[in-house]
Amino acid sequence: DFHQYATAHAWTLDAGARLPVSAPVQRRAIHTAPASILDLPLAESWCTEHQVKPIHLLAVYRHLFRRDGVLSPEALHAAGLPKATSSGLCATFTGCSSRVVKTVESVGGLKLLVDLASGRQVETVLIIHDHASSGKQRCTVCVSSQVGCGRGCKFCATGTMGMLAQLSSAEILEQVWHAKHALRAAGSTVQIRNVVFMGMGEPLDNLDEVLHALRGLTHQGMFDLASKHLTVSTVGAATNKIRRLADAAPRVKLALSLHGATQKLREQLIPSAVPLDELNEALDYHACTTGEGLCVEYLLIDGVNDADEHADALVSWCNMRQSSGGAAPLVNLIPYNPTLAGDLQGYRSPAEARVGAFHARLREAGLSALVRWTSASGRDADGACGQLVCSEPHTPVQPNQLAPPRAALRSGELRMAIEQADTLLATPPSHAIFDKKATPRVQLLASPPEELRQIFQWRKHARDDRAYGVWTALRHGINPLEVGEYTRHVSASTRAQLLSCCMPPFDGIVAARANS
Repeated sequence: DFHQYATAHAWTLDAGARLPVSAPVQRRAIHTAPASILDLPLAESWCTEHQVKPIHLLAVYRHLFRRDGVLSPEALHAAGLPKATSSGLCATFTGCSSRVVKTVESVGGLKLLVDLASGRQVETVLIIHDHASSGKQRCTVCVSSQVGCGRGCKFCATGTMGMLAQLSSAEILEQVWHAKHALRAAGSTVQIRNVVFMGMGEPLDNLDEVLHALRGLTHQGMFDLASKHLTVSTVGAATNKIRRLADAAPRVKLALSLHGATQKLREQLIPSAVPLDELNEALDYHACTTGEGLCVEYLLIDGVNDADEHADALVSWCNMRQSSGGAAPLVNLIPYNPTLAGDLQGYRSPAEARVGAFHARLREAGLSALVRWTSASGRDADGACGQLVCSEPHTPVQPNQLAPPRAALRSGELRMAIEQADTLLATPPSHAIFDKKATPRVQLLASPPEELRQIFQWRKHARDDRAYGVWTALRHGINPLEVGEYTRHVSASTRAQLLSCCMPPFDGIVAARANS
């Protein structure tokens, strides 16, 4: 029982709380050596094993944050730690295990591409905004909790990656660390006030590490943030974990990505959506346990969920939530931000007038609702809601990880198949691959997935890399029938066969242009 577990070990997310070092560490093994000192459970376990007092670990974190992440035995000893403890910590841990490899500026914020010790990458977004009451600028950091996501929401770019890896609590905390230093490097004096788990991944699918990260965010020696300034977002697919979150972190805010107030609409947008009755029961438990109100995220998509009837259904659902004993939800309306996944579904952002009418209908019904135009502030840098995505060109893929071609795009695994096809080419993709004389060698896996086997059969049949040119276009979201350089050496039959099998959204185009 998670509630008993949390109570027994005195877990608390109060800012500045003195955290026990006796909490058991039951989690996946850490494969990086040395590990990040921001990995709080691992650091606590090491302190327990070596009989180091909790006050010494607090001193380590204070020292770390003052010295920009540099750990040295001499400095730790000068800070008051015993010499043996200082040497042992520095031999076991490093200050920060990840690094920022790219920073993209956008209107109202920054987007960071973070290279993890494992070689994978995640994206982190910084949103600069004015405080509602004081007017002073604040920074909200949007962190990722997974590399990719397995939920496959139809509008989200992250879902096209599939679920590639869970982040450790240290890898989550290091994103906030990098955000802090990115602000400083940009010459900004803005302070980080809020952290929201709304980046890549479904936080509740990695709940244990998210809870450890929440402890670190509120730790007196680390970021020292108040729990009320932390928000965990979920699509609501794991209702048992909503209850666990309520028990373990009652003062942390919960945001629900609803996007549709009827079961049919939610299943259309979120394939993993659970029945609304089951979701409502979990939300009732969360409200009764925490006493906190619910924040509802509602993505507005033109012609899909932005009609008056959808607004009325949302009003009814919110009123039902209030009648269940909880506070009336706060609704954040987010106009759709263009993504490859959503564009393939034909999704578009509603007109501003339609957004205004939807918003007005909610307000007239007595709901607290805001239009989050600021959520699109990173759109020019592909950092807005739903736009976070990273390529994983060197990630090995096992055959059983790939779905049949027609399901591949929905599950996000088509992208993985394409990326693996890249790694099997001796020559990287370039304009040269369309040369008839180009004959790059291809190394097949011992047991290649059926999809890759088909790719190489098409390559062999179409000669050289002509069919691969179509895949190159598809992976960049380009309609190959519109771009001559991708298709000048590809026969119409090969092109039609490839597109109709693997990219259902293009079926109609193939049929209409078969003889063009």
